[in-house]
Amino acid sequence: MKISDDGYLHAEIARIEKDYPNRSLAVGYSGDERGTYYKSLVFPDLIYHGQPLFISASAFADMDLGGVDIGREALEYLLRCEIWGWILPKGNDRPFSLAIAYKKTPLFSEQFRNTFEFAYTKTAEYPNYDLWTCKN
Repeated sequence: MKISDDGYLHAEIARIEKDYPNRSLAVGYSGDERGTYYKSLVFPDLIYHGQPLFISASAFADMDLGGVDIGREALEYLLRCEIWGWILPKGNDRPFSLAIAYKKTPLFSEQFRNTFEFAYTKTAEYPNYDLWTCKN
């Protein structure tokens, strides 16, 4: 299935944006259980509407390959709730449990996932996505 054929995903992202006007939103990652990764590929929809881009799986994978640590700044960004709401593909996977394709190891560290779960909670469900919002 090509993302270009999945207009319903783009419509759902637009609905979430409409439901939460004037809030910073970003598309994040679950794992890849039941093929959820491709549902994260709609992130440009938000960027074209002025939303921030904090996480790119391909950039994080490149940093991992190059031995670059994601760093404390990323954890602090999550704790500050710079992004009010994270739109994550629905699935049974833990948030940000996506594996690096060429290594089959987690792309995001346990500390990153724990920090996310400390700062955010699932507050809304849509057919293909869950919305996780800042607890503060």
